[in-house]
Amino acid sequence: MSCHDIGRGMNAVSQTVLDLYEEKQISKESAMRLILACRKGVHWCDGNENEAMEEVVERGYCGMCFEKTMELTNVYENDLRYPNCYKVFDDYDNTAAHYWLCPNCKNRVITEYKEKIVLKKEL
Repeated sequence: MSCHDIGRGMNAVSQTVLDLYEEKQISKESAMRLILACRKGVHWCDGNENEAMEEVVERGYCGMCFEKTMELTNVYENDLRYPNCYKVFDDYDNTAAHYWLCPNCKNRVITEYKEKIVLKKEL
């Protein structure tokens, strides 16, 4: 059973971070780091990361470039087969604000992961 309260609480913090960013009171880098902290903070109480970043995704901020778009999609929704479909974001999980990405960033992440798989097979 997961704790939805911590996810909702972290989402409230994410909303404030976005408000500060949109008011130009904090930098893009600071906003992204704080949102990442909210996303990871839910793990203290078996929470859900998607609940902590709900407002960020609704407002359309890409987790990688932090540009606004209404074309965000979950990076785990991809054409890779199990278990690779879940490993695709491993290199970015501790630096990206979240895993909902604009088309350009999602394509880049998946392409880089596919290239990494090919390199591993060649070794």
